[in-house]
Amino acid sequence: MYKIKWDKETSGILLSYSAEDTIILPRPVYFEELDLLGFDKYWDYPKLVAEVRGVNVFEDPKVILTDSGKELGLELINIGEMFEKNQEVLKVLENETIDFVNNIYKKYS
Repeated sequence: MYKIKWDKETSGILLSYSAEDTIILPRPVYFEELDLLGFDKYWDYPKLVAEVRGVNVFEDPKVILTDSGKELGLELINIGEMFEKNQEVLKVLENETIDFVNNIYKKYS
């Protein structure tokens, strides 16, 4: 099992298969997840930042931001650097996946 560490340099993640590394689960995104964890007892966070209307085959979606949503921003992730830092682990994962697919193919062919 691979573990995840947050990387402050890239604002992304680092994959690890080391037993010494502690696993950090992904951060909650939706207010329901924050409520489930009990953060609503401590924080007053905006529960609605945007609405989407008109999402169907015949109509383009229309995004309507609330005042809280207009103040939010995204933090950029350096994908290239994050990939470079994870290259060794990704190569191991790739090889494990190829071995798995080959073994399944041999078993059922």
